[in-house]
Amino acid sequence: MLVGRSTAVLRALVPAAAGASGLRWPTFLAWNALGGLAWATTATLVGYAAGASYAVAAARLGRAGLVLAGLVVVGLLVTRWVTARRRRHRTRAPRTPAPR
Repeated sequence: MLVGRSTAVLRALVPAAAGASGLRWPTFLAWNALGGLAWATTATLVGYAAGASYAVAAARLGRAGLVLAGLVVVGLLVTRWVTARRRRHRTRAPRTPAPR
């Protein structure tokens, strides 16, 4: 039950498995509550750390860093667009057997 909270698939399947295995309701409730508390605490702390990291990075990088990051993203998008366009416009000549 405790680990079952960590992923969506397990979160959906573990209660059914617990019921099918005959796990008593008070035991299920205790472990489910503990798992929910651990999951919510972990998700909140990870979100807080990510938000704090973003604020620190933005303060350190400033506007120039954000412009550079934007240019990198635009460059990656243009590269992907050009590559896709080349693939679409490739001529597909019939293969001829190699001379022997």
